[in-house]
Amino acid sequence: DGSSAKRPRNDSSLSSTPSMPSSWSSSTEGITEDSVRRYLLRKPMTTTELLQKFKSKKTGLSSDKLVNTIAQILKKLNPEKQTIKGKLCLSMKA
Repeated sequence: DGSSAKRPRNDSSLSSTPSMPSSWSSSTEGITEDSVRRYLLRKPMTTTELLQKFKSKKTGLSSDKLVNTIAQILKKLNPEKQTIKGKLCLSMKA
């Protein structure tokens, strides 16, 4: 895979979740637990809206990798689920 060709980036100073393995965060370029949490703290969003946010960021991930990555992060964060206008929205309380 081409991930080893990318220049190594030291994320340890930026990452507020040191428990996350570094190999995991480098393979999910641009999608971190922190960024997902920030979106959900701002306003309730559906999973589709969340995916759209990251798709527009040009993460370089294929869409099924993107879905899997966000799904893993959501499982870890365990956000509140609420139905708004018939749609399941996820949100987090500060």
